Amino acid sequence: MNRKDNKRRSRPKQDNQTVYTAPKAFNRRRFWLQLATVFAVVLALVFGMSIFFKVETVKVAGVDKYTEYQVKEASGIENGDNTMGLNKAAISSRIMQKLPYVESVRVGVSLPGTVNIQIKELTVTYAITDQDGTWWLMSADGKIVEKINGGDATTYTNILGVSLQDPQLAQQAVAYEPEPSVDEEGQTIPVTVYAQERLDMVKTILQELEKLGMLGSIASVDVTHMDGLTLWYGDQFEINLGDASQLSYKLGMVKGAIEQIGDYRTGNLDVTFAIRPDEVIFTPFE
Repeated sequence: MNRKDNKRRSRPKQDNQTVYTAPKAFNRRRFWLQLATVFAVVLALVFGMSIFFKVETVKVAGVDKYTEYQVKEASGIENGDNTMGLNKAAISSRIMQKLPYVESVRVGVSLPGTVNIQIKELTVTYAITDQDGTWWLMSADGKIVEKINGGDATTYTNILGVSLQDPQLAQQAVAYEPEPSVDEEGQTIPVTVYAQERLDMVKTILQELEKLGMLGSIASVDVTHMDGLTLWYGDQFEINLGDASQLSYKLGMVKGAIEQIGDYRTGNLDVTFAIRPDEVIFTPFE
């Protein structure tokens, strides 16, 4: 054997040892110094946010019916508010509740101190009466936006065959349900179509008309008979839709027929498909 082997064999085996280190004594001074440092950092952040993130300017865009001041007042935003703590959903909700012509609101922040409010206003509204005969303007989705007089109502698309129950500005329309009729023998005549169904049908028709861009010339929408829905296109065409089946398709057919007929003829457009399936029947007025 060589010496290297003897040394390797003669080397004592080392046992694993656990080293115990006694904990350092609590340094009260160091603890309070660290706590004070953390507190100072937090205080600096809070102070910085309160100084550098205050609302200084509110910019409003997209308004026509209202002034920038009215929008700011409705938003509830005050100069000096913290821009980082603004509740955008609540701001939008307040504006839409207080300003009925507002259809949608977008709120953004440009740091450090500017709030941007983008407004989209309703461009089209419709005239409908309440249970007392007072005229109101309503959006296609049923939002009440304004009370008007009967003379002004003639300049809007009139909703016939259903009335509103105690309308409230910026609230959803609720249909007025009249007292049930009675027959000659004094028996109550069962209700087959409730007023709210008629109002829902009105909203459906209006929304379809908006999609087709046909609103400017529609004088009235009549839902008195749900199986005989009727529109007037100005005083040029009376439009018989029949029931609500294939409503979108029927209205599209009507639009195409009006474009073909032109402005020099008047008459009735029957799109019930009862006479000829998938055809609009034009009958000139005598």
